[in-house]
Amino acid sequence: MNPFATTALTYVLLATVAASGHLFAECHPPPAYEARLQQLKTQVEGFPLAHMEGLAYLELKCWPEARASFAAALANANTQPGDDGLNRVAWAEALLDLTSGYEAWSSGDLNLAKAIFLRRSDEVNPSDVSSLANFALAELLLQSPDDAVWSKLELNLQILDGRGFWQARRYLLIYGLTASNCEERLNMLEKRLEGPSTVQDRLANQILLADILRRSNRVAEAALLVHDIERDVGRKAISPDLRAQYLRTCAAIASQQSRTGDQDAQKRYSIFASAFGALYVEN
Repeated sequence: MNPFATTALTYVLLATVAASGHLFAECHPPPAYEARLQQLKTQVEGFPLAHMEGLAYLELKCWPEARASFAAALANANTQPGDDGLNRVAWAEALLDLTSGYEAWSSGDLNLAKAIFLRRSDEVNPSDVSSLANFALAELLLQSPDDAVWSKLELNLQILDGRGFWQARRYLLIYGLTASNCEERLNMLEKRLEGPSTVQDRLANQILLADILRRSNRVAEAALLVHDIERDVGRKAISPDLRAQYLRTCAAIASQQSRTGDQDAQKRYSIFASAFGALYVEN
């Protein structure tokens, strides 16, 4: 199995770290991650190797290394004949452009980042590029709201939500959340929970419900909900990205509780934040 295939965990992690400082100074991945990068070189070569290495470096927020990998992918694609070569050229160029978007975001040029992510969010782009661009743009808009850009992104997110991407549902719920519309959004989630669903989808909706409750200042209810589902999150076969979102939500709830002087909440925050960091390194 490809250890660096673009997964929903990649989307979560890139959205989490893109606007923060480097996780690994001068791009020194943790030993376990470095071992996986080395293992990858024994499994694939050429365009697939450069492509997967680039995605891995994007996840680590190592922009120069990601750019170098995608440039290598482009060089390889230019040696390939026919339509396959042309498709790979377009793919590599799209990934290089996407990298420019993350670089712009990281450097604070939000308008440029928005423009790049928006043009790469269209489905005419390769699926890994469009998915990453959609979620990156959505996360960026949470930090820097822009209703004009959101109006162009919203339909893409609705399509992704319909395909089972709970991350898209999260952005649809959170963007523009206000005291006047929070009940409507909470009711929508509760109706989803009343219907039949998979274990993964049910837990996703419960975690999202807790997040919206927290954002609506109903912190006690949010804390109770994440406590109630803790065992299922730990024992059920759910994706790493959803487990990561659970930890993020728990950390955010504990952080809010700690602001009232709750020392136990501060301890819980440290535990959840540490667990999220460990999940990043291990996956």
